[in-house]
Amino acid sequence: MGCDIHVYCEVKNDAGAWRTADRFEANHYDDGDLDFQVDPVYKTRNYALFTALATDVRRYNDEQASLGEAKGLPPDMSSHTKAEYDRWESDAHNMSYFTLAELYAFQDANKTVTYSGFISPQQALELEKGKTPTSWCQGTSDDTWVHRQWTVEKDVMSELVAAVEARAKDEFWIFYSTERVPPEQAEKFRIVFWFDN
Repeated sequence: MGCDIHVYCEVKNDAGAWRTADRFEANHYDDGDLDFQVDPVYKTRNYALFTALATDVRRYNDEQASLGEAKGLPPDMSSHTKAEYDRWESDAHNMSYFTLAELYAFQDANKTVTYSGFISPQQALELEKGKTPTSWCQGTSDDTWVHRQWTVEKDVMSELVAAVEARAKDEFWIFYSTERVPPEQAEKFRIVFWFDN
């Protein structure tokens, strides 16, 4: 069964309260009703990223760097994020949250990803020569396949950080800049997320 992530953006206002920074898209129904739903800032299924965000989500080896165990939901989350969570509550797991500054720090400190799994005999030979597998599985009935672990240079946070950073720049009116969001503002922008299977 697959695992998906649900990411919501929040920004701290001048009064110190967190409010939604999500964007919405219209839902047009056959009966003419109009509704709005969140246009997710990120929705890709990336298990290496999931492990980086919450240790116990799709962790296949002890070498994978992680921000730690899920912290639960923030007590001061926006009413919008709370309402979204309430819709998922029975299916949601490993809820957590991080500021953009925390995501930047993890990204700077972790430039490799370690994978592990069962690979074919041919892939095992290629791995010995330095060619990393492009596919693997966590279990198989084929007893010729072997379990291996390998590390590759990869910024597992790049897609998520780019999407969250773009949203933060919109919120803080930082236009035409290729630089990161400044530290003071990166502390005032966060994601709240959970997973479902």
